Amino acid sequence: EFWKLLESTSPGYLTEKSIETHIDNLYTALSNYSDEELIEYYSIYYKIIDSVNSHELWGAAWIVPHKIYGPGCGDEEFVEFRAGLISRGKDTFVRVTQNPDLLADVPFAELLKSGYTFVFAADSIYQQRHEDEMSLGEIAPREPVLPTTGYRWEENDFNYFRKTYPKCYAK
Repeated sequence: EFWKLLESTSPGYLTEKSIETHIDNLYTALSNYSDEELIEYYSIYYKIIDSVNSHELWGAAWIVPHKIYGPGCGDEEFVEFRAGLISRGKDTFVRVTQNPDLLADVPFAELLKSGYTFVFAADSIYQQRHEDEMSLGEIAPREPVLPTTGYRWEENDFNYFRKTYPKCYAK
């Protein structure tokens, strides 16, 4: 159900404006969800985000430029990136998390760093319904976030990026 929702609300990423259409479609669909379903959506999203907290994926996110700010990817931006990657659907998510260099093949990958809207869509709707009494972050079940796994690269180790992510580095 979770993946089907994200995929059914996606217009396909043919232009930069596709993200706006996707978010609008998702908000429309989620507005029909009960509070319990919104909590479940939010919890699943975070469970998936936390499951791919790896330096390998972060390295690919680091070298894909942000639309406005260029290359780089801080802690919060990496959470947004993973949320954006999830929003592209299960097939894209699995492909890129298994081989982060395939991020080079994702259309408009620079928009992935703006992915928080997808995870907070449910929270926004919930807060509107309850007049900002409480956010889903305060009530949704969530496992403790584990430390980032894998090899910790250095931000200026261009040889590492070139060797590890040749397709991404070439973009």
